[in-house]
Amino acid sequence: MLRYVSLLALLLTSTVEAFSAVAPGTTPSIIVGGGRIGSLLKEIGTDEDVIVKRGEPIPSEPSSGPIYVCTRNDVLVDVVAATPE
Repeated sequence: MLRYVSLLALLLTSTVEAFSAVAPGTTPSIIVGGGRIGSLLKEIGTDEDVIVKRGEPIPSEPSSGPIYVCTRNDVLVDVVAATPE
């Protein structure tokens, strides 16, 4: 259990650092997943960020900027398949 908690803390730290590196507040993004991590990214992001919840299609706008995937690993294939090119 400690191993997974440490991995989650490392992942969270890396995600927040990566998000901060693109100057939050200036770059609109798509956030897939409305759980704890997705909500955190939305909170520190811009008003133009789009959050996509389970079963919703991934929008084509904003057309540039990052797509943050904050889901369980068992749905990653579906998220990638649903992402517009």
